[in-house]
Amino acid sequence: MVVAVSIYMYAAGAPTKYSGAFQSTFMEAAGGRGYEAKVDYSIEPGRLPTAVTAAGRVTSTPGDHQFRIALLGEVPGRMDPHQFEETVDVRVAPSSVPSR
Repeated sequence: MVVAVSIYMYAAGAPTKYSGAFQSTFMEAAGGRGYEAKVDYSIEPGRLPTAVTAAGRVTSTPGDHQFRIALLGEVPGRMDPHQFEETVDVRVAPSSVPSR
């Protein structure tokens, strides 16, 4: 089974720069369990929100997993950047399809 996750970013009333990462323990990367996507993105006011997307194979390990977001949103002229941190719990159920 394949899964895709996306984070949409938008301009906060001025040019906005986002940096950080999102991590998924339920998506397999090339080296095995877990996937991390670095985010380094800038968007100008008036542009449509844009997504950073990752797609991959769902882990074959059933159980509780997480999707974590850790981003810093910076707007020129503002003293304090906004920090976004969110964790979404994900449960991977055992496959009901017999393996071949």
